[in-house]
Amino acid sequence: MTGRDARVDHLLYDGESVEARTGDERVGLVVTTHRLLAVSPATEGANYRAVDRPNVTGVSRETTGERRWLFTGTKALVVGLVALVAWSLVDLEGALAGVALSGRTGAAVGGQVLQLLALARTLASVLDDVLLVGGALSVVAALATFAAYYRSRGETVRVSVAGDDDIVLPADGFSARDLATLAETVGDDFERVS
Repeated sequence: MTGRDARVDHLLYDGESVEARTGDERVGLVVTTHRLLAVSPATEGANYRAVDRPNVTGVSRETTGERRWLFTGTKALVVGLVALVAWSLVDLEGALAGVALSGRTGAAVGGQVLQLLALARTLASVLDDVLLVGGALSVVAALATFAAYYRSRGETVRVSVAGDDDIVLPADGFSARDLATLAETVGDDFERVS
């Protein structure tokens, strides 16, 4: 008898017996004649939770992740692609390339106009570079947030409970056979997903 099994045996009511045990030492589900017991001393949250068997409405394996990384990455990718498409379609630097900035000017006003055109050419060049670099950096940031989302993903086992919060446990302690055993033991009056 393992340490977890001994702890569970102390939690049983008089006349209650264990019908199935699944999981490992870190996390497990125990089905008794009256209840489903979730034991998870090595995870966040409560170490123990009991649910009367009629309130168990389903057992499923799910893949979850931090969706905020996915949404942020999508936004950054769209911004980056729009900037890169704008950079490739609009030649800001070339639009003012045909304007001659040298030559004779008879008045001071002509010199000021040439200075404004030179400034506009410089600003167009800077904006062109900003679109390229900003778009590329935004795409790189999007890839980094997609990587963060991928790293945050994990499988969980969810026990659906009628009228209360579901029990969510890490799936690495459960096999597909464990979930099938739970479904058979608790009953087929709920949808099984494995």
